[in-house]
Amino acid sequence: MDVLTLFTLALVAATASGWLLRYLKFSPVIAYIIAGVVLNYFNLNLDITVFNFLSTLAVQLLAFRIGFSFDASTVKNVFGKTIVIVLVEVFLIASVISAVSSLMYLNLGESVLLFATAINASSSILFKQSRGKIPNDDFELVMATSSLEDIVAFSALAILTGQLVNVYNGLVLFLEGLASLGLGLGLTKFLLPTLSSKEREYSQELLFLAVITLVFVFTLLGEDLKIPEVLPPLVLGIATSYAFSDMGEDKSELESRLSPLNDFFLVIFFLLVGQNVSLSYQTLLLLPLSLGLIALKYVAFSIGYWIVSGSFQKAFTTGINMTALSEFGIVVGVTAISLGYNLGSVFDLAVMTFGASVILSGFLVSRLWCLANSSLICRREVQS
Repeated sequence: MDVLTLFTLALVAATASGWLLRYLKFSPVIAYIIAGVVLNYFNLNLDITVFNFLSTLAVQLLAFRIGFSFDASTVKNVFGKTIVIVLVEVFLIASVISAVSSLMYLNLGESVLLFATAINASSSILFKQSRGKIPNDDFELVMATSSLEDIVAFSALAILTGQLVNVYNGLVLFLEGLASLGLGLGLTKFLLPTLSSKEREYSQELLFLAVITLVFVFTLLGEDLKIPEVLPPLVLGIATSYAFSDMGEDKSELESRLSPLNDFFLVIFFLLVGQNVSLSYQTLLLLPLSLGLIALKYVAFSIGYWIVSGSFQKAFTTGINMTALSEFGIVVGVTAISLGYNLGSVFDLAVMTFGASVILSGFLVSRLWCLANSSLICRREVQS
């Protein structure tokens, strides 16, 4: 089958799956993964050069958006509390994962994948679900915590690829990160000075093109130097976000330009993820373990917040908002597979945990909102 026909069938499957699951208020990501499973069932293999390239580009743009969502000013305001919470999360989650890995004789790839899956809440889902629904101080804290969790998850990916073990590669990694930081700051401050409205629109277009170009360039460098390809776009995003904040600029326009492009490429990425998932009755047996990982994340964050706030009820109520886990754990899993790690059912567990967390978090957050507001407001919120 030629690439164009296969590409068309893949998009049709993704669209149909998304259309069906929208009535259940499921995340589109879950629909794309299911579409990948269905395509695999009919022996429509997407593991070809074009699809792999688009999938790789999706991961790079996702890394940039994760970095771009990093709000340095917010993190700075609550840094003391945030660092305590993240340290508590790392200690508790790493301890549990280490114990489980020892009991189940998991390899490094499987252990790192479980850790990266459980540690990192989704910034985008957290923003959509929590903004305006929890007090501003709590909202700042959970967003700042999620930003630092992104860095922890990337560190897990760097350990997995061995870049923090090899001194030479570690130095190359540091220098490339430094170059990304400088380019992000320099380009943004060069292209977004105080301009008229017409010049500002043109400047945003140049910045958008520069970001896409740099993602391509650093992807190629990452392949040649054998370093984690998500680092340069991640640091580039952080630097660009900081430059916007430092200049008092609104970054929503650049986000709105990047979002459709990234979302489209992510469709391809999650279709490929679905093709790597083994769907059987045995996979359903992993659901209790998935719920266990979600509960571990919830408890770890809540305990950390309890320590810094002193309020048990506030901590464990706010913790519900952190149960939507990030897709970055799946990125770690795909990277581990590409490095030759045999993940087996652990990859299926990571994918199921991500999907279950998105569904469960949406349900719990909406019910928590209902309890805190009148029944009329609750009905309107659920309908929307």
